[in-house]
Amino acid sequence: MKELLSRAKNVLKWIGLSLLGVVVVGVVVLAVIWRRPLGPSLDLPTLTPTDTEVPSATSPLPTSTDPPEPTETQVPPTATPRPVCSGPPSMLILAVGIDYRPNSYLYGLADVIRIIKADFVNVQLYTLDIPRAIQVDVPGIEDHNITNGVLNQAYFWGTEGMGYYDGPGFGAGLLALTLQTNFNLTVDHYVVTNMATVARAIDDIGGVPIYIPVTVDDRQRPYLLETETDGYFAAGNHWLSGIEAVRYARIRSIGGIFGRHDRQNELMVQLREQILDPSIVSKIPDLLSTFYGRVLTDLSLQQVSQLACLGLKLDMDDIHFQGMPADLFVEGRNERGDSALFADMQVISAIIADFVEGP
Repeated sequence: MKELLSRAKNVLKWIGLSLLGVVVVGVVVLAVIWRRPLGPSLDLPTLTPTDTEVPSATSPLPTSTDPPEPTETQVPPTATPRPVCSGPPSMLILAVGIDYRPNSYLYGLADVIRIIKADFVNVQLYTLDIPRAIQVDVPGIEDHNITNGVLNQAYFWGTEGMGYYDGPGFGAGLLALTLQTNFNLTVDHYVVTNMATVARAIDDIGGVPIYIPVTVDDRQRPYLLETETDGYFAAGNHWLSGIEAVRYARIRSIGGIFGRHDRQNELMVQLREQILDPSIVSKIPDLLSTFYGRVLTDLSLQQVSQLACLGLKLDMDDIHFQGMPADLFVEGRNERGDSALFADMQVISAIIADFVEGP
C-alpha cells in the first residue's frame, strides 16, 4: 500500500512538473509573440552626428571638456516624469494611406503620408503632413534607372509587387529611407493601410459626423471606389458613411493638397470623438477585426496596446496637427513629366526637425 501511494505521489509530482513546464513555455511563447514585430522592421541606417547636427554660427565655442564644478546655489535636477502606459518616452511613426486599386498592398501609391509623434511622457500626440508630391531623391533602386521622383512614388517602387527594393519593409521601407535621405528623418515604425480598410472601419463605428462650412463639389473628378459617390457635399451638418468620408478626405480639386490635408484633419478629430463615445465600446471588436490582417506594420502587439492606452488618455487639446506652408512649394513637372512640388529641401528638413524635437 505504501509503495502504491509513493508511486501515485511520484506520478502526481511528474504531472505537476509537466504542467508547470507547459505553463512556463506558454508564457515565454506569448511574451515573444507579444513583443514580436507584426511585419518586417525598417532597420534604417544610423545617422552620424554630421548628418543630423548643424552647428550654429552664433553658438559659443566650448572652453573646457571638464564638467562644471557644482556650486551651493545650484538646484538639484527634478526627476524626469515616467512614461504612461509602460511605453517609451516617445514613438515616431510613419503613417501611410494607400489607394483603392486592386492589390493595393502589392502595388499601391501613397495617398497620405504623415509622421506621428506619440509622446508618452507629456501625454501628447503630434501629426505632421508630408505633401506626397514633393520631388525627392530616391535611394536604393539605381539598378532600375530610378534615382529621383515624386515622394509617393517611392512607396510604389518599393512595394513587393514591383520588386525594385531589396531592403526591409517593402514600400514603407523605401519611403522611410527616402525621407531619411532627403530630410534626415529617421522614424521608429510604420503603419500602412488602404482606403478600403479605412472606409470599412468608419462603417464599423456607425459613420462619422462632420460639419462642412462651405459646399464642396468634386463631381468633375470621380475616384474609383468600391461604391461610387458623386463627390457633392452641401454646406451643413453631415453623417458620412465610410465611403463618403474617404471620398471627402481625398478631394484635392478644391484647395489643392493643402485643402485635402485640412479635410483629413477635420475627419481625424471627429473620428477620435466618435471612437471614444461610450456607445461605440461594443463595436470595438468589429473595429479591431477590420484592421487585423489588413494593415502592414512593424509595430508589435505590445506597442499597439501602448498606443491604444495613450489614445484613451488624450483630450482634444492634446492632439496637434501640423502642416507645411503652401508658399514653400512651387508646382511644376519633373523630368518624367509627372506633376511635382519643388522646394528648398533644407527648409523642409528644418520644419521636420522642429516637429521631431517637439515644441
